[in-house]
Amino acid sequence: MKLNADKIKEAEAWVEKNGLHPQACGATIRQFCEAMGISDETWRRWQANVEFVEAITRARAKFKTNVVREVENALIKAATGVDFTQLNEEAKAEKVVEYDPKTGKKVREYIGDLKTIKATRKVIYYPPNIEAAKFVLSNMAAEDWKMKQEITHQGGDQPLSLSMRDPKALAGLKKAISTGAKPRKPKDEE
Repeated sequence: MKLNADKIKEAEAWVEKNGLHPQACGATIRQFCEAMGISDETWRRWQANVEFVEAITRARAKFKTNVVREVENALIKAATGVDFTQLNEEAKAEKVVEYDPKTGKKVREYIGDLKTIKATRKVIYYPPNIEAAKFVLSNMAAEDWKMKQEITHQGGDQPLSLSMRDPKALAGLKKAISTGAKPRKPKDEE
């Protein structure tokens, strides 16, 4: 198959929608070749075309951006809770019998198209997921929602910077620093 501008646009659009290996997610090169109707050999030959390679690179980047955006939106919905509307349809297919207009004999019998006889909508509420909320807050509002607290104390010979995960220990350390308490030596150094 000959590579031309239209085929490059088609390939770029397909990769933007489906991804393409070596990304962590997305379609394989074999799936791409099947979709484009080409062989592995043609794929390798197309790799020598700079325009094709640039188009695929752009499409991979767009695919990655779109996936990240979609996952971020899903994470935010999981963190805050979301209403989901579920549509249930009940359908029925009728038996169709065709007769010959001249003889009146049955020509064929088959099941016709499905027809909706009842449709219902149900709103389902998914409550916030605490782990998703912690992840979103610690990344989007890190200054207020850090999983660990850091303090820096200026004084003495050198500044002291500590990171602590235990809020009680942090509060005790802040109190000790504010009152001017001196640290004691560990027992093994006494």
